[in-house]
Amino acid sequence: MALLVRPIPYPEESPGGLLLRAAEENGWQSPVQLLTAYRCIRNSDENHLRTLFVRPEALEEIMHTLGMKEGVGVNLAYHRDGVTEVSPIRWASVTTPWSSMRFVSGAFCPLCLRKQLYLQRTWDHRLVTSCPKHGVLLIDRCPECGLHLSWNRPGIATCRCGYDLSLSAPVTIDTDATAFVKELATTGDQKVFAALDALFEGLLPILDKVGSLTEQHKLVELAVSGIRRPESLVPLVANYILDNECGGLSVHPRITCLPLLASGNTVVQEFGVLVLRELDLRGWLPASSIEEVPGQTGIREAAALLGLTEDLTKKLVHHNILCGKRNKSGHAWRIENSSLNRLLMDLENRKSVVKDAISVFLYRKIPGPRHSLAEAISDIIAGALVSGGFDLASGLESLTVVAPARKVCAHWDDCVTVAELAERCNVHTENIRFAIKAGVIPADKRVTNGRRMTVIDVSDAEKFEKEYVFAGSLARQIGASVTNFAEKLMSTGIRPVSGPKVDGGLTYIFLRQDLEALDLGAVAALDNYPTRTGRKKLGLAQHTTESTISLAKAAEALGLTVQRTKGLVLKGLLEAAEHGGRALQINRDSLDRLNSMLDDKNLIAIDDAAKIVGETRSAFEYRWVHTHLVTVIDLGVRRVIRRQCLEEVQRYKRIFITADEAGKLLGSHRSLLPNWERRGLIAPEKVMESKIVWVKLYRRADFDQLRLLKEYSGPSNEHE
Repeated sequence: MALLVRPIPYPEESPGGLLLRAAEENGWQSPVQLLTAYRCIRNSDENHLRTLFVRPEALEEIMHTLGMKEGVGVNLAYHRDGVTEVSPIRWASVTTPWSSMRFVSGAFCPLCLRKQLYLQRTWDHRLVTSCPKHGVLLIDRCPECGLHLSWNRPGIATCRCGYDLSLSAPVTIDTDATAFVKELATTGDQKVFAALDALFEGLLPILDKVGSLTEQHKLVELAVSGIRRPESLVPLVANYILDNECGGLSVHPRITCLPLLASGNTVVQEFGVLVLRELDLRGWLPASSIEEVPGQTGIREAAALLGLTEDLTKKLVHHNILCGKRNKSGHAWRIENSSLNRLLMDLENRKSVVKDAISVFLYRKIPGPRHSLAEAISDIIAGALVSGGFDLASGLESLTVVAPARKVCAHWDDCVTVAELAERCNVHTENIRFAIKAGVIPADKRVTNGRRMTVIDVSDAEKFEKEYVFAGSLARQIGASVTNFAEKLMSTGIRPVSGPKVDGGLTYIFLRQDLEALDLGAVAALDNYPTRTGRKKLGLAQHTTESTISLAKAAEALGLTVQRTKGLVLKGLLEAAEHGGRALQINRDSLDRLNSMLDDKNLIAIDDAAKIVGETRSAFEYRWVHTHLVTVIDLGVRRVIRRQCLEEVQRYKRIFITADEAGKLLGSHRSLLPNWERRGLIAPEKVMESKIVWVKLYRRADFDQLRLLKEYSGPSNEHE
């Protein structure tokens, strides 16, 4: 068995082995010369290749050894247009993805193989399915054993079963499509070639022509016709989608056309839109049963399928409309294909021909309970909204609705909804939701009409009404002020079980048994009591003004926005008052302390310090901060250092010089000094290191000697 040499990213035999043998025959010793020659051969740079040889006949010998004709450059390996393994490669004069190449199994023209035992690079691309020279179909299977051709076979024309591949019977076929592909590759028409390859990739799963090379040839012909005249291919694709389903489509057309819609090529995306418009004009019908579509789809592809942005698609997942989850790294989203199909089909089945329909994105601006696309879709599925449908070609961005026909009401005998309990307690629904979050009211989730709802058991609701009361509800019962009634109750020594200062609740909740002995009318009539809500009493207000300041005032004093000032509190640079009410109050002492540090003349901004020593801020941090010579103080507003640290840096720069600085002064690269260091010509005077950086410092006194050394000795092979 002999391993055939094929074009791979890192050829192990073809250029390497032959080049080494040629080097041995010509007596080459320098590995640099060998490597440079190899690169020139890969790049077909014959002019540069001629300059590498001392003897002129050496070039002719290596070109003869490698099978190169004089004046004709040959690439011995495909070039990447990037640095990763998935980067596209150069094929002929165009760029193509790795997935478009036949690197697993090859193909050949039997007539070309009979004439010369030579595998052409043209046959490596999947769009090349025939030989325009002989007008026959390429062969990718052995006619004897029926297996795909392997690169690991006894010879170029010998299959693993021993059959002589050159004896394969040719099949005459129209080669116009292949000639068009080769013309694009030769002329370097990258835009049209990329669109053709992407359209072929998008049609593969839709038309399901992935079997024999004959079917692939037909698919290439269809892709070529789609590039030349898209209007001729659109009806054929639409017919194929509709003909496969007799009783209606159980898979939504946007799911079927996903390979086209999610393509990275705009030409293919526009072709997918044309197919969907054709299906919409023909009046496609959804089947009565919805098919479960296996697999998962990435968030980008799911967004293209739905016709939405990625953020809106994620919100559909958060509202349990779509089934999706993150991968193990927690970054990439994966959406279940079945949930995508179910959503689109549900919206199609609930579509009604209505008048005065309005876009969901416009409807959300109308005052009402719905504020997002996700909630509007939930209401459509639940029956609270009537859908006007959406344009098949545009997706859910064109979804329309009309005014709600009815309100969804859950009728259960064993539980009540949040809205019902809020009405019974005479409070807003958000008060009940906060009480549920605080654990005061036990609740559960139930699904009704495809929507999850928070419900409370009847017994738990009755127990809450019997044992607890909201301060606002109690104040309304006796005609007291809702604003300060809770403060008046707490001034009598009654402690709430939940509230803003207890567990972050929206309003205060009290136990009814704690209030039985109180005269609520007398409590409401109190005047002198410590208050944190409503209008401040004069004495208390004066005390608060002296010790604290509001967040907005603190931001104004610092010349910052409120959000940045709040960030200073989170960093601990400002202290929040412990009893400042709902509005955030800042202790004046911490504000004065921060202002004094900002005005300190012994502190200097790190940007200004870098300018003083003649360095960029990033270089200053890398050399002096990361090596712990300089300590940075983060004041939130700006990062500063002490002037003593700056003086220490200036002292170091007077004595030492870094490799970067030396390289710039010598007009060379920074690697010059480490090279001299490896040769024992120089040694660093001081090494500043930490866990993340390592900076070498050389004495400036040795700089003149280094300059003379460079003038005397250049980095040439002869001197070494």
